[in-house]
Amino acid sequence: MISKQKCSELSIEYEKVFTPYDGNPEVESIINAFDAYSIKSNICVVPEKSIGEPGDSGGPLMSKVGKNNWVQLGVLTKGDCRPKNPTSTEGLFAQYAPIDCEWLAEATDGEVKCQTW
Repeated sequence: MISKQKCSELSIEYEKVFTPYDGNPEVESIINAFDAYSIKSNICVVPEKSIGEPGDSGGPLMSKVGKNNWVQLGVLTKGDCRPKNPTSTEGLFAQYAPIDCEWLAEATDGEVKCQTW
């Protein structure tokens, strides 16, 4: 995970890259794809050199808590490893959505619930 300041810097860079744009249809399609997933509703992370690849969607975002405890913080929603893609950060990009605990409990008829710490 990265700091709030770095996430904020990345959001500012996102705005610099995408607004304003010259009406290029390719750029517009990228903007529309990103706007479908509000950056503000996603967890901001900078992945290691290995990143999400096709088929990885739904994979967990884990964080170590203490010495032996791991918790799932989110779910991979999209990623991009193409170095020339303007939506990626130095060729590394991944977006994770936070876990919706209410939906999770409802979708599993109460069998799965989030644990509070």
